[in-house]
Amino acid sequence: MAFVAEGFAGCTGLVFSKPDGSQLMQRDILKHSLHPILKKLGLEQGGPNIFRRFRITRLETAEVPAALQHTWSGHAKSQVSEVYKKLLKQREWRLRWAKKTGTGFALPGHQQAAAKASNGKPGKLLEVRKVG
Repeated sequence: MAFVAEGFAGCTGLVFSKPDGSQLMQRDILKHSLHPILKKLGLEQGGPNIFRRFRITRLETAEVPAALQHTWSGHAKSQVSEVYKKLLKQREWRLRWAKKTGTGFALPGHQQAAAKASNGKPGKLLEVRKVG
């Protein structure tokens, strides 16, 4: 993921956008943004799922509990027991795991932005709008 973050260093606005800055349709993301960045970095081309695969691998190698991995991956509940675990209500527990796990990459300038934030929390680096 660090290699992808380098492609966005110093950028603001949408993560994936057309050259004029307007929103891309999902089908155009690969053509206009992701593949050119990967090509520039000399890396194998992949689709949007590379982000999910990276994150799931990171969660697994950090030994994050399976139920939390499932929740963070955005998957539908696969078992009735997941309804009863109430993970979404256990905020402090989730925050401890998030801090322990980390992202697996660092965005350029992230530490400086966090240091400048008045509340001590990292600033918003990228605005990502939902497509569709």
